[in-house]
Amino acid sequence: MNPKIPLVIIALCAILGWIGFWISINYLSPFGAESYPQIVAFYFSTGIALAGTLTWINYFLRLGNGASLLVLMRQGIILALVILGFLFLQHLQALTWWDGLLLVAIALLFEFLFSSQDYRPRPSDLPQPGKIG
Repeated sequence: MNPKIPLVIIALCAILGWIGFWISINYLSPFGAESYPQIVAFYFSTGIALAGTLTWINYFLRLGNGASLLVLMRQGIILALVILGFLFLQHLQALTWWDGLLLVAIALLFEFLFSSQDYRPRPSDLPQPGKIG
């Protein structure tokens, strides 16, 4: 499948996310008010914006590597969730260095789990009966 169409969709979602982020910062003031919908709108728009932007950055960093677009999206989403976790803990005034380290460790464990399940040997990689080497 041509990756250009999903990349355009990811870019449009990221742009809409950044527009929503800007609106929630300038007009809704998520940290000045204790309104639940304003805080949810802030985190939702920030998450979409970060996931799309980080996926694009990851795509351009691995342009010649041949990485799957699903892998790039997964890594962008995991990193966006880590950043959102940092923001949420800072919002609660509970962010310390060991909490941040724990978030990063959990994200790495999830990535190791998903990347270990990504590998499926090709039929040519499996040993063939009657063939040596």
